[in-house]
Amino acid sequence: MNALVMQPPPDFRGVFRGSSYSNTDEAGKAVHVVQLRRLQERAGNGERPSAEQEACWKLSGLQQERERAARDVEPRDAGWADPMEQLLRQHITEKMAKHPLDRLEIACRATFCQIKASGVTPQSQLAFQKISQEAGAEPWADMETGEGGSSTYGDGNKWEASQTLYRKESG
Repeated sequence: MNALVMQPPPDFRGVFRGSSYSNTDEAGKAVHVVQLRRLQERAGNGERPSAEQEACWKLSGLQQERERAARDVEPRDAGWADPMEQLLRQHITEKMAKHPLDRLEIACRATFCQIKASGVTPQSQLAFQKISQEAGAEPWADMETGEGGSSTYGDGNKWEASQTLYRKESG
């Protein structure tokens, strides 16, 4: 889908201005959602989203707010979080050497790590998505891939992405 936005077929050139991507794991199945944003001729063209779209966006936003609030109040396990943040930063920085990031933020709590990044090339966006999703499978990580997402904006090259990795339960 990123390729469609970044280098669309000739019939679609200039049709899309960006995209949003998210993935979650529900009942052991990966769910991927991609939203392509259409390039508008001018701002305020009178098009409004349908009532169903608005309801869906509102529900999705509320669910994300609840999940974010639950994560924000989780205590930090410094004995696990500090070394995990360092390992993740080192791993992602090394793997992204060919595709430098503008920003990399890693914050771990007791049961998860949130990784956020931004960049300016489609190649760096794809590389970050792959590397951050696969980081949990590293032998030192002992984590599982959770929800993640990315958005492109502006000229279609600027992007922001996030990935949540969950600590595997011991025992």
